[in-house]
Amino acid sequence: METRPTVLIVDAPSEAEESAAVLAAAGVRVRVAIDALTGAFELGAIRPDLLVAGLTLPGNAGPALARLARSRGIRVLLTGGDPGAPARLGLPVLTNPVRPASLLAAVRAAVPDVPAAPNRLRPCEARVTAPLSLPTLPRLTDRLVLAQSQLPG
Repeated sequence: METRPTVLIVDAPSEAEESAAVLAAAGVRVRVAIDALTGAFELGAIRPDLLVAGLTLPGNAGPALARLARSRGIRVLLTGGDPGAPARLGLPVLTNPVRPASLLAAVRAAVPDVPAAPNRLRPCEARVTAPLSLPTLPRLTDRLVLAQSQLPG
């Protein structure tokens, strides 16, 4: 049985790739989505231990994904943005520039199961999820509505 924590990263491709490489090298199982809609689907599909989302995703989607994750009991870390962002959002935010050591420290603080220091670097095990195509959207919307209707309360 897999015991490594899972982190879902939803951000622009270049930022997501850098973050995924840092976390995978530390022994974290990483999933990457490069748009908010795919990220929302992945939140329900894999139930990660932590969501790392870009604050500047188009349409203010980073904070929206964060609220969705928190409503499902998933921990959240936002990245990017300006130094005033944490106070406005009430969420943990790593402001730009996001350095690898800062990212790893913040993830370790949020998910205690992340090893304190990797014994060796592991090959990147990040799985990138491509953006959903338009024909997929109606089916996804139906699934999200069904999943939401099955939530307690």
